[in-house]
Amino acid sequence: MNRLFNFCPNCGVESINPVSEKEITCTNCSFHLFINVAAAAGIFLHYDTKILFLKRGRDPAKGQLDIPGGFVDPGENAEEAIRREVTEEIGIYLPEVHYFGSYANRYYFDEINYHTCDIYYECELSNPDSIRPRTEEVESCSFYEVCDIPFEQIGFPCLKQATLDFIEYHRL
Repeated sequence: MNRLFNFCPNCGVESINPVSEKEITCTNCSFHLFINVAAAAGIFLHYDTKILFLKRGRDPAKGQLDIPGGFVDPGENAEEAIRREVTEEIGIYLPEVHYFGSYANRYYFDEINYHTCDIYYECELSNPDSIRPRTEEVESCSFYEVCDIPFEQIGFPCLKQATLDFIEYHRL
């Protein structure tokens, strides 16, 4: 863990001591802070042998491919988060989602490298025609045949691996 800050958030003294990658203490007031993993949810939306990818409209990985998803908000479970994110990003509601798997990841944003646990879901679509970008976070939406996915354009290594695993699992 790089130093996120130098001054103790409790006493204000420049006395932060990193104990481990996930824990810091203050040598002045004994304050403890644990830097836990953030939860994020993503979903493979597919029909036939096609998977939906979004072109990211902002950093990190602006202009690269991603799938619908985002961070889990406080008080929200991962299924609620993925439904909210899908509605916000592409304007559809998913009554049912199925767990696919989880992957450890790092999400670099604003000069901080966040550790995340990316929880992936899947949903087979019957009518993909209504999908459109609904926020500035999404530049465009495209379905790719599995054999035509441009893996070099996927913005996150964790998602590349999850996509390969998804394709292999479903034998697409």
